[in-house]
Amino acid sequence: MDKHLKKFFELALDLFCIADAKKGRFVEVNPAFSRTLGWSREQLLAQPFWEFIHPDDFQKTVAEIERMQQGVPTISFENRYRSADGAYHHLVWNVFPEPASDLLFAAARDVTEKNLNEKELRKLAAKLQQKILQLHELIDTGIDIIRIDQTESLIQLALRRVTALTDATRGLVLVRKPDGATEQIAFPDYAGAGGEESVDIIQSGFECLGHQYTFMAIGKENRHNSARFETVDKMLLHLVSQQVRTALENRFYLNEMIEKQRLLREVELASVIQKTILPTELPEIPGYRCSGLNIPSREVGGDYYEIIPLSGGRFALVIADVAGKGVYSALLVNSLHAALHAYLESGLPLEAMTHKLNRLMFDVTTAMLFTTCFIALLDPESGEVEYMNAGHLPPMLVRRRGEIEVPSAGGPPLGCLREGVTYESGKFRLEPGDGLLLYTDGIPEAVNPAGEFYSKSGRFEQLLLQMKKSKGMCDPGRIVEDVRDFAGNDSFGDDITLLYLLREEAGRSRGSAVPRRIERRELADKSSV
Repeated sequence: MDKHLKKFFELALDLFCIADAKKGRFVEVNPAFSRTLGWSREQLLAQPFWEFIHPDDFQKTVAEIERMQQGVPTISFENRYRSADGAYHHLVWNVFPEPASDLLFAAARDVTEKNLNEKELRKLAAKLQQKILQLHELIDTGIDIIRIDQTESLIQLALRRVTALTDATRGLVLVRKPDGATEQIAFPDYAGAGGEESVDIIQSGFECLGHQYTFMAIGKENRHNSARFETVDKMLLHLVSQQVRTALENRFYLNEMIEKQRLLREVELASVIQKTILPTELPEIPGYRCSGLNIPSREVGGDYYEIIPLSGGRFALVIADVAGKGVYSALLVNSLHAALHAYLESGLPLEAMTHKLNRLMFDVTTAMLFTTCFIALLDPESGEVEYMNAGHLPPMLVRRRGEIEVPSAGGPPLGCLREGVTYESGKFRLEPGDGLLLYTDGIPEAVNPAGEFYSKSGRFEQLLLQMKKSKGMCDPGRIVEDVRDFAGNDSFGDDITLLYLLREEAGRSRGSAVPRRIERRELADKSSV
């Protein structure tokens, strides 16, 4: 047995030793010590082990040995040992004292490389944080790209900014037209594209209105000729190209409206835009059921709603009401939709994001027009919800116990004032059995023949509690039926949009087989929803 233990001691990759705590010397060390630190066995045994310990680790090592002398073993204790070349190795120790003796039996592992890797990761995180700050700047400047009244060339503007953000030597856009012809746009202007084979190039493309656009950032500026673009640079280039795509679509639809000057064409264009924004299917949220409904008062409305999956498993619930109708309203919704997705992906706090959205909507809308918006960030695991209400109708939080709460934190509508506005986020928790109903003003502002508003009749709250008690959840279609019955008219004076989320109770979840309801009724459809 002793022979086998000795062989194990000598062949082990980890550092094994026996030490005398009172004398401060090694009694025996295995060959791994010499392989790791470069000292011979004789050198290690000849000197007190204190001589090898980093001065900054001396006191904590003394304290740890004093604990061990009291019979307390040490698990995962880390200090630094000097090697023969003068460098220090990070060792993690597991030490067990022998009872009634000064001997310590210890095993150590060299984690120097692991610590260096962690240090490199911290450097990378700091570099990524810098890029995220650049991304925030890009989102701010991206407002100029999606402005409807932008006069500078969109592509020139995008190239100028993306080269600055990615530290590229130059930028290039190739536009392939429907007839097969190709247009080349460069920043800064230069003749030809020679030498591209020797530099790094990243690209992002999209198809818009029959044209194929390819954005390229060429040559990373650096003191070293071998510098290459990073993943964050590719993300920045992609974001710029998508902002240009949104702006090109906006301009196209607006120009079409101006050229045609016909209501039928206006409705058709706006409907196309809206249908690309309104969801065709809501995402599945484990442990939750959701349904949505949109009924425009005219062929095209100004309402928008969506559930957006976010990183980290969270979800954003959004409902908005843009003032006005038709193409202009749909374009504003499109701009809001694009900016909201960009800001949510960047991880901005709700209050900062709302300030940026407010400045965007002020810049891209005409006087006396504004947008109300409610944004809720849901953590499905805990049920925690952080929300921001920008002048929108407060949601109905229908508790399982039969009570209705109205979260009220927020601020004014988007686009009223560019500066000097204050937004305050709020929080609440969805418990199992609780439901959250988001809706637009087409519901409470419905009027009956006597001139009474639906919101003042008390029917809304009674219906929510009744459905909660009988069905366990609210049915948006049933709400629309009740509004129609109250108003005595199948048509509505304003758009109606509802988004409902229920956190299921344990044992009552119906799993992925439950359809995530989403309905959109055209104006011609007068039947019950």
